[in-house]
Formats: sequence, structure tokens, C-alpha cells
Amino acid sequence: MKVNRESFLRTLESVQPGTSLREILEQSSCFVFQDGQAMTFNEEIACRAPTGLDKTIVGAVPANPLLETLRKRPEDEVEIEIDGPIFIVGGKGRRTEFNMEAEISLPIGMVETPKTWKKLHEEFCDAIATVGACASQDQTQFAYTCVHVHPKWVEASDNNQVCRWRLQTGVEESVLVRQTSIKHVPPLGMTEFTETKSWLHFRNPNGLILSCRRYIEEYRSFGEFLKTEGSPIVLPKGLIEACERCLVFTGELKDANLVTVRLSPGKLSIIGVGISGRHREARKIAWEGNTIEFSISPVLLSEIVKKHNDCQMTAERLRVKNDRFTFVACLNPVESREEVGAT
Repeated sequence: MKVNRESFLRTLESVQPGTSLREILEQSSCFVFQDGQAMTFNEEIACRAPTGLDKTIVGAVPANPLLETLRKRPEDEVEIEIDGPIFIVGGKGRRTEFNMEAEISLPIGMVETPKTWKKLHEEFCDAIATVGACASQDQTQFAYTCVHVHPKWVEASDNNQVCRWRLQTGVEESVLVRQTSIKHVPPLGMTEFTETKSWLHFRNPNGLILSCRRYIEEYRSFGEFLKTEGSPIVLPKGLIEACERCLVFTGELKDANLVTVRLSPGKLSIIGVGISGRHREARKIAWEGNTIEFSISPVLLSEIVKKHNDCQMTAERLRVKNDRFTFVACLNPVESREEVGAT
């Protein structure tokens, strides 16, 4: 049957978060086609979306080769068919064959099927994208690799910084979801959600369902920590562009995409270091305290400055607060007042 190539590709890209590069589960590195849907599952994330394919097309196809083939094909339409254990993408003198497993063994049946849906709060996606930048990549501290979804807020922390966004989330009790799972909710345009025993499910208007494993575990209380009071300080708006320039390099470090911000009398310096090089620049700032510094995601810092650049500073912490979110970072004193170029 013929399908629009770009539409089919977008559908497969939308369920890609549920795949894994290595075979964590049987067929977890594949797109599984069944009942007119494309499905993926890697224990932490399950995805399913309608494809428009005929229900007779059933099997598991290696995900990355199929994606790359569709990206590089020039046709507006491609022909999808199966011939025994072969999944075929054809069109205009081209024919690409993929070895397919006709028997479905992906254990996506482990994921409870949602029955009812609730409207997702209009700020939920922005909130997840913002607070998620504070989650840790250190897998030895499980709770800090998660986003804490509370009935009245979402928050994340790496034990050096914490960000909380206040909103009515709609969950019945507090749960933890790995940041690497829930980070897919904002770019996929989710508008509905529901809960089952072991999963948080999200759905967008195209019928894509993203299911994230939920954990019922203790999460540190940051209530007092977030009440930091101190001297007012205004972050320069030029940090937005500075963050973009630093991101060129820090973005190379997927597990440590952080910039260092250093405050010294009259000057704020921002430093971004990556595999290919580093970027540094300075801005004037009304600060007369000791030289201190902290690390933060450049994406989060840029969002903070866009939304609310009035801060409060103590000898130990920086706090940014507005009607919706609060961000607090622990500050580290710097013994020597070196120039940013010497860092």
C-alpha cells in the first residue's frame, strides 16, 4: 500500500523514544507493526501510534535502518508491503528490503492499557522542560535522575540545584518519573494524560500514546531550601545569547550539558566547555560580594533570564522566583579571583 513518506516518517520518529540501541528486551530495538499501529517498548518508555498501514502488515523491523532509509528517500509516497519475512519500502525504481521478524515478542502487553483520559494542564509541558534541566545524570542517585510529579507541582534536583514549577498536575499522589523518559512529553505536544498502576500515560491529538514508568518512592523535601532570602541581584539579559554560544560546546556533552557562572565584584562570567572547545564571555553586573560560582544548564539559565531575571543572593545560594516557578542553586566560593580566560 502507498503511504505519504514524510507522514510515515514523522509517526515512526514520534515512537522512537521507546526504542533502545541495544536489545534490552526482545525487539526493543525495533518498530513493531500490528493492528495498524507502530509500537516500541524499552522497559521505561512505551509508545504506540496509528500508522495508516493495513492491519495485515505485522512484524518487527529494525528501527534505525528503517528511519534512515525513509529520511534519504526522495519520493513523496512510498509503497509498503511485506513478502514473507521481508518488509519492503518501494517506489520509483527503488526497493529497500528489511529482514523482519514476523512473530511479535515485544512484551508491550506489560504496560496497562489506559481507559479514560484527563486534560493535561496547559503549562505542564513547559514545566517539565524547565525543571527537567535540573535532574542529575548520576545513576547511583536514582531519585535525583527523576522528575518529581506532585499533585501541586513538578520539580527536579541534582542535589546542587532545584527547580519547582507550581501547577495542578492532576496526579492523585506524588510519583517519580525518570527525566530521560518524561523529557519526551514537551516536544511531542501532549495534551491529555492518565494514570495506571505502574505508568503515567500521555496522548497527543495525533493519537500517539507515550507511557512512562512511574515510581512510588520517597523524594527529598525542598520546602525550606526554596525559601532562601537574600540580597537582590539582576541577571543581565545578554545571558540569553551567551547561553546559545556556550551551548555550541556544552551540547556535545549529553550527560553534562552545563555552563559555569562566576560572579565577582562588578562582573558575571559564563563559561561553556565541550569536546571541541570552549566559549567564555563576561557581562557587567551590580554585585559587590565575594567571588562565587555555580553550574547550571544553559537552556535552563536562558529560560530563567527570559522569564524572570530578578534574583536573590546569599553567601550560599542563588534564588530566582516568580508566580509559577522557583529555582535555587548552591554557590561555591572561589578562592582566587582569576579572569574568566584563565579558567
